[in-house]
Amino acid sequence: MPTIDDAATRHVARVAQQAAWRLGHTWIGAEHLLFAASAGLDRTGETLRAAGLTPRPVWRLIEQLVGVGRWAVDRDALAAIGIDVDEVLSAAGMPSGIAPMRGSGRRPRRHRHLPLNAVATRCLLAAATPGGSSASMTSTAAVARAVIHDDSRTVELLLQRCHVDRPGLSQALHRIARR
Repeated sequence: MPTIDDAATRHVARVAQQAAWRLGHTWIGAEHLLFAASAGLDRTGETLRAAGLTPRPVWRLIEQLVGVGRWAVDRDALAAIGIDVDEVLSAAGMPSGIAPMRGSGRRPRRHRHLPLNAVATRCLLAAATPGGSSASMTSTAAVARAVIHDDSRTVELLLQRCHVDRPGLSQALHRIARR
């Protein structure tokens, strides 16, 4: 797991973990990081909310796209092994872009840390070393920018449904991260 030197970024990681717990997920994904950053009271949170990524709709979309509790589906982990959830849903005659089932299920224990999925790890690493440089530039803006640039199917669907101008948001976050 990447080392997080920035206090604000550590706070985003904690809020992302709390969101994952509340949703009954057993991992922290890029969608959780994006939710946490959008709920922040800093310039990154303001920028994300101005772009249409407000916490309540983002939360609802995570519930729709990923699911809740034991029925939650980590689309990105499944994609990594060649399973496209939308293709499976389509073959089953179900609408794509939604979690196949929703249910309460058991929540993960709060006394342990949830693991980052591969996408969240990739985003935190990209935020820590923008452009491949060795200097640590980790900030909430760098994390949010890495999330919106990643090829995560879940985040892609979330951004589409929130009608986010990805290039414009990326530029705004880049300006914040460089300060």
